[in-house]
Amino acid sequence: ICFFANSIFAQSESTKSLINETMLHPADAFTGYTFKKGEWAYNQAITTYPSWAWWGITDWLTTELDFEAWLGGVPSFNFRIAVLKQKGLQPTLAYETMYQYIKKEFDQFYNLDYLEINRQGNSWYNHVNASWEINDKWHLHLSGGLTYSQNIDINNSDSINYTGKSF
Repeated sequence: ICFFANSIFAQSESTKSLINETMLHPADAFTGYTFKKGEWAYNQAITTYPSWAWWGITDWLTTELDFEAWLGGVPSFNFRIAVLKQKGLQPTLAYETMYQYIKKEFDQFYNLDYLEINRQGNSWYNHVNASWEINDKWHLHLSGGLTYSQNIDINNSDSINYTGKSF
């Protein structure tokens, strides 16, 4: 997994800022690989309720079953579609798309006192994921894309040194 950060420490470390927290979906790892038909993977966050699973509908179509979002009343649909298989330097490619509708405003990081990401309405991301198998143990993954959020407010929760932006 490769992460690139630009100007991440542009403000004083003593001031908690949005620049220090640039992620919207922490620890996401996008890949160009899809599951084979019938393959499953279940993922459990450190919670008392179900989290999410991946399921290979076909060899070229994988879906995420987002139990956490569904139980919270948020319709969520996520699909990864195989486009190309690796041949030489040409990577394995997949198109990934996820749609969510958040009816009531939701603070994505309600458990942090220095960061708020309040989302509401339609959210739709689209990625092209590239993966290279270097050898049996090493793979390189690269992903890029666009996200549309109908309403999003990102701020540092600080009433004295407020930093934030609404889109």
